[in-house]
Amino acid sequence: MRILFIYPAFNQIYDRDIQFGIAYISALLKKHKHKTELVYLSTKKDTKKIYQRLKLFKPDIVAFTSVSFLFKHIKKLAPEIKKRSKAFVICGGPHVTLKPEELEYTSGLDAICRGEGEYAMLELVNKMKKKQNIFSTRNFWFKKKGEIVKNKLRPLIDNLDKLPFPDRELFDYQKFINTSRDDYKRASFVFSRGCYFDCTYCSNSAYKKLYNSFDNWRFRIRSPQSCLAEVEKVTKKYDVKSLFFIDDNIALNKKWFNEFFSNYKNKLKYPFSCLTRVGTCDRAMFRLLKEAGCKKIFIGLESGDEWLRKKVMKRNMTNKQIVKTFKEAHEEGLKTLAFNMIGLPYETPARFMKTVKLNAKINPTQRVLAIFFPYPKTELGDLAEEKGWVDFSKNNECFVEREESILNMPQFTPKQIKYYLKNFEYLIAEQRIGRVRAFFVHKILKSPGFNKSCDLIQKTLKLPKGKLKIRGSILKLINY
Repeated sequence: MRILFIYPAFNQIYDRDIQFGIAYISALLKKHKHKTELVYLSTKKDTKKIYQRLKLFKPDIVAFTSVSFLFKHIKKLAPEIKKRSKAFVICGGPHVTLKPEELEYTSGLDAICRGEGEYAMLELVNKMKKKQNIFSTRNFWFKKKGEIVKNKLRPLIDNLDKLPFPDRELFDYQKFINTSRDDYKRASFVFSRGCYFDCTYCSNSAYKKLYNSFDNWRFRIRSPQSCLAEVEKVTKKYDVKSLFFIDDNIALNKKWFNEFFSNYKNKLKYPFSCLTRVGTCDRAMFRLLKEAGCKKIFIGLESGDEWLRKKVMKRNMTNKQIVKTFKEAHEEGLKTLAFNMIGLPYETPARFMKTVKLNAKINPTQRVLAIFFPYPKTELGDLAEEKGWVDFSKNNECFVEREESILNMPQFTPKQIKYYLKNFEYLIAEQRIGRVRAFFVHKILKSPGFNKSCDLIQKTLKLPKGKLKIRGSILKLINY
């Protein structure tokens, strides 16, 4: 059977990277002798590639994946594919998992796949190849003679080691590595699934509700041996200079953590970045990360307002714990990146200024500020809809998730949210060095001569681009 995957990555604010859901499914299908190809849609102009590939590859199945803010593109693309092909068209991913009723209202879609797609897709493809009845395949909802056939979810995959490694070849992976921004030639990895926590804005909490009626939505991680084997395979096959472990909860299982990074330290010498959560990593674990080659650790701060963080977001951590975590990471020689959110339900400008002040206090190496998006079936997504705050008309062709607000809240307007997003770094500078000095530093940063000076220093000293952060070095000189 021939399966054509389509990954819409329009208006993304992060580096291009593989889509791990597609990569895992493709690897399993290839293992069972099916053929897969991919159309990666970076821009809307790339949609022409779909129609070219339909003619050349002649797929039996066309499979999309989509998050919520991109599903509008699937609604346009699916009927166009149906006009040009006899392929069976399906969509998987977080959006249709949590909002499967989209199937009924999306022309051109024959089915949607909910939850983990590996074995569900393999069963569907095998049945279609053998011309068997497909309509009882678990995880799938189907259109059948004007009705919607709704199948139950299958249990979660407990032993992730049984899955083949993600299919990176499908994505022309060396090209992705070469174009990574933050680290030179960076390869990414995902080893785990699920979560213990109940953050009200996160799709994991919605998955937990979905699965807990018959199974337990839980944290699962591949064995350290399997993870190390994948890293070794990727670093031998591709020209890689650094790694990024994307797992949200890589420090949850301390036994796994110590075994993996102790072996990594002894076997592999690649610098890497990873994520952790406040309260899961202690000083000894930070020390091990540093010894293993960790250069930067990403930590979710989200909001500096304790009431908002605990009562609205259900992130049960204190400001004192956050300060301690960042302090220990810095003292062990790690760079840090703090994730922050703005535009949350019940947030106000005064509450957001607490986020500014906490960032000024912990002084992370880098900060990211993203605008809240109300994901379907999450607690905050449902709340925003109940309150009438969600303006779906804003989710248009130009909408960029996390850079624009889809909410209209009286106490924190989209215009105010945009202002604080734009001036986040400047407001932190005011807290750290005072309003007058921050003003002049801001003027320097924005002046045309500043970047020219950086370029001149780099050219004069014959420094290779990307090897030295001239901008950061000059900022240190002015104590910013």
